[in-house]
Amino acid sequence: MQSKIDRGEKLVSGLADEKARWVDQLVDLDINFNNLIGDCLLAAAFMSYCGPFPSDFRNVLNKDWLRKIKDEGIPYSKGFEFAEFLAGKALAREWQQ
Repeated sequence: MQSKIDRGEKLVSGLADEKARWVDQLVDLDINFNNLIGDCLLAAAFMSYCGPFPSDFRNVLNKDWLRKIKDEGIPYSKGFEFAEFLAGKALAREWQQ
């Protein structure tokens, strides 16, 4: 019986750690959800207009779009990265290797 009690305590302790992780994840998801409109707008603009241009001009366009989004008060992720937004961090890292 003591063994079952010990395993139960370990399980409850492990779930408490998971709860803290889930709460942190929920905060991140709320922030990402709030920034989704601006991030989607930036990604759509990049996909639509930046394809044929060299990287220097793409950076100029991105800065212009970011300035316009800020002026309009549209929320977006401060460290927005096009590749990470559309493909995820892991896949974007694979592309760089």
